[in-house]
Amino acid sequence: MPGKKVRKKKSRKKPEVIHETLSIIINAYEICSNAGVNHDVVSPEYAFNLDLDDPLYEAKTQLTIEGTGQYPRDREGHKFEVTIYGDDAPSRLMDLQLKDVQERDKYGSPKYRSYRKQELPVFKDINGMALLSKVRGENAWTAWINVAPRAVTDMLLVLREERTRYLSIHEVKEARNRWIRSIRVQTTDPMDE
Repeated sequence: MPGKKVRKKKSRKKPEVIHETLSIIINAYEICSNAGVNHDVVSPEYAFNLDLDDPLYEAKTQLTIEGTGQYPRDREGHKFEVTIYGDDAPSRLMDLQLKDVQERDKYGSPKYRSYRKQELPVFKDINGMALLSKVRGENAWTAWINVAPRAVTDMLLVLREERTRYLSIHEVKEARNRWIRSIRVQTTDPMDE
């Protein structure tokens, strides 16, 4: 009986990770702030992501920024719409701490690695805060991000400036996903930094 052929498993390459800074000139913004009884109490039939630790009375701020890409060159002239939600309810995971993303060994103990005679924590790979999505068939991009309410307040202070304002996004591209690692509203061109 002839020997059975052994197939070698093809090793999958880890997708290349590309970091890019996007520079977007802000053209317009809209703001909405509201407070009220938690919508999960009023309409429990729609409470798919119910978290009983969320507050009974909620206050949220929604900031939508529209702009035109100027860098990188392959997205120059593209339209961007980024909606930023200021909501610190526990279900939005705004209260996560570094210890919550520290890797654990098989016994549940936090992992550490040695570096120059120091023990440093090992963290899970965090892709980013939110996904940046391309609008199919258009040169347009959208994103929805949850942040702490104070971040929205600070962004509004910068947006009130009379000079040119910029949205700077640190994008991490891995495979087909484009993650937002950080976002800034500023009065200086990100490409001048």
